[in-house]
Amino acid sequence: IAILYLNNEFRAKKKSDEANKKTATSSKDMKENPKAKSWGEAYSSLMIRHPFKVNGFQAAVISALGTLTTNAVQGSGLDMYSLVKLSLIAGLVMAPASVVWYGNMAKTSYSDFAKLMAEWFIFTPFINLVFFSINELVDTQGLPEFSNPNFWIGFGKLLLGSYCFWMPFATARMQFCPAELTVAANTVGSYAWQVIYTYVFVGPVVANADK
Repeated sequence: IAILYLNNEFRAKKKSDEANKKTATSSKDMKENPKAKSWGEAYSSLMIRHPFKVNGFQAAVISALGTLTTNAVQGSGLDMYSLVKLSLIAGLVMAPASVVWYGNMAKTSYSDFAKLMAEWFIFTPFINLVFFSINELVDTQGLPEFSNPNFWIGFGKLLLGSYCFWMPFATARMQFCPAELTVAANTVGSYAWQVIYTYVFVGPVVANADK
């Protein structure tokens, strides 16, 4: 965090110069590769016109790929229940919430450091609690037992693992990823996170308990 804070001012001073340089480079690249231009423009246009639909679809597909990868690594066979459940949660809940959060944050004048702090200590606990609660609701077919200590132990485990993965990921994303592709980048990161969390933090026995 200290390194981020100290580095923030330096990167802010470089942004204007880099923006001019990127604009010139981008123009040159587009002229040399019109196909890349057409695909890039089409994707950007869809992201702008239909952010919820595009990001929701991407999140659902990548979540499904994450479940398939996890099943393959565990050698457990296709877990259709988890595939459908996690894909729907990703596409209908996680992605829309991310679009709203990062869209609003992009409109603020906060520094990158402040945005990361808000993401880590406001959005991350919130979105993980939402995910964990919905997951419990679907699995138990009843309301989550918020008064049960085991609920909060499970949530704490999820949140701790989430910080271990998403803190360094978000730092790299803030450094290298354009703001308009933040949700898309997080969706790609969620593929790795889903595999890591299910295999390392949940384990093959618990992961297959629904079968």
